[in-house]
Amino acid sequence: MLLKAASMLIFSADKSPLIKELLSFLKGMAILFPAAGTWWILLLILLGIWKHVSKKISIPINAVGYDASYWSLVFSLGMCTVSTMRLAEALALTFLSVIPKYFIFFELLTWIAVSNGFIRQTFSSLIKKKSSVI
Repeated sequence: MLLKAASMLIFSADKSPLIKELLSFLKGMAILFPAAGTWWILLLILLGIWKHVSKKISIPINAVGYDASYWSLVFSLGMCTVSTMRLAEALALTFLSVIPKYFIFFELLTWIAVSNGFIRQTFSSLIKKKSSVI
């Protein structure tokens, strides 16, 4: 969210003298934050591998592996994709625009997997409730 806000401020720098004065600072921070955030994404990927491979916890594509907290991962990946796209536009960095072009597919697969787990868990809990009533 902060990255998208910085990108929007960079876009509107010519409308405000204060933002124009802070433009170089905004550009520097807009580059620093995603660089630091990229390390967190790597850490999340490594922790995900550890969780699902080493600990044998199911992935969220079925009712057993689904947890509502996976939606925070989906949201974060989506915001990272959109923010990187906006930053690439704001700073005219063509090499940076490659990331969201391909990362959107990873985001879409994550969204499909978590949605599938949510739907399966919802239906399985409804079936269990129906069978326990009878």
